Amino acid sequence: MDVELVDLARGHVVGLHEVVPVEALPEYFGRAFAAAAGWLGRRGLAPAGPPTALYRGPVTETTDVTAGFAMPEGHESADGLTVVTLPAGPAAVAVHVGPYDEMTTTWGALQAWITDRGATPAALAWEEYLVGPDAEPDPALWRTRCVWPLV
Repeated sequence: MDVELVDLARGHVVGLHEVVPVEALPEYFGRAFAAAAGWLGRRGLAPAGPPTALYRGPVTETTDVTAGFAMPEGHESADGLTVVTLPAGPAAVAVHVGPYDEMTTTWGALQAWITDRGATPAALAWEEYLVGPDAEPDPALWRTRCVWPLV
C-alpha cells in the first residue's frame, strides 16, 4: 500500500457526533449518513464528497466519531447534527482496498509512515468511503481513503 503526503484544503463535514461502541458502528453509520443526507437535502444541497467518518483519538472499545458528508462552507448545523471544520495543511493519506474489518492494517501503515518521518499526527483523522457495500457487493473491492493530518 502506498502512503502519500498531500496538502489538504480546509473543508467542512456535517454529521452526527456520538461516542459509539465499536460493535455498534454499522447501525450508527446508517443513522448518521441518513441524518446528514436529510439535512443537506432539506437545504437543497448535495453532499460535496463521499460518506465520511471523523475519528477523534484512537479507536478502542468505543470511539468518538462524527459521520456525515462534506458540504459547502457557510452553513450552520441543526437537527442534532454538527459541522466539523477539517484542517488545511499536510496529511498522510492511503487508500485501503478491502473489507472494513481489515482497515487496522492501513491505519498501522499510516502510523508507521508518520513515525518514520518524525512527524506528529493530529488527534483528528478520517475515512472517506469511496466504494462500499451500497455500490459493490464484494468487500474485497471496497475502497476507503484514510486521511491523517499532521501537526
